[in-house]
Amino acid sequence: MNLRVLLPACLALMLLIAGGCGREKEPETGRIEIHSTPAGAAVVFNGKQVGTTPKVFARAKTGHYRFRIEKPGYAPEWREVELTAKQPVVLEVPLTINGAAVLLTSEPAGAAVVIGQDRVGVTPLLLTDQAPGTCQAQLSCPGFADKTIQWTVVDSRPLEVICQLESRVGTMEIITRPEGARVLIAGAEAGVTPFTKNLEAGQYQVKIIKEGWDPVEETLYIQGGQKTGRTIDLKTEPGVISVVSEPAK
Repeated sequence: MNLRVLLPACLALMLLIAGGCGREKEPETGRIEIHSTPAGAAVVFNGKQVGTTPKVFARAKTGHYRFRIEKPGYAPEWREVELTAKQPVVLEVPLTINGAAVLLTSEPAGAAVVIGQDRVGVTPLLLTDQAPGTCQAQLSCPGFADKTIQWTVVDSRPLEVICQLESRVGTMEIITRPEGARVLIAGAEAGVTPFTKNLEAGQYQVKIIKEGWDPVEETLYIQGGQKTGRTIDLKTEPGVISVVSEPAK
């Protein structure tokens, strides 16, 4: 064989082999999908936001990944995956709402707050880390009717629940003409007129007595937060006239 023809062919073959050995092998890739409930959460990788859910990495290099999924008002979630070329990864990430702060206030203040079977404090009372959902508490305060209140936590936004308590104490006021009559309530001495007293709401038997005047009896109904008053004109008792003559008869 002619050496002049053989030598260039050998050189070309050697260059072809050398070129093939030096070419880098393309890295293997896989697919990662990240979904969250609710959607629109930031996807953070290596401290940088790389998108928002739903997020798809169609040609991600195989290997180990650690993602943080975060959204305002929700607790952040971490996910770790090992990606291979053969098995795509689909992450479904449910987010949990951060606990909300709830301020319970009442008028008047100082009402005891009971949740379930536990007395948790008195108003104004700040409750922290309240989970989403409907909550209920019972408020009680001396002299006022017990009241049940409810509130609903939707997200992490703070709430204020204001409760107006209804008084179960009313005022009894009795004025007589003339003054100075004794006041008996349920048979017990309560004072003299002009008479004013705060009493629990309810029905009371009242008797007004003054020497030389007819007694008066009344049934008074006291309503919480209201004043029940009476003005009574007393009537003189019938008198006896004794006529004496000299001579008699």
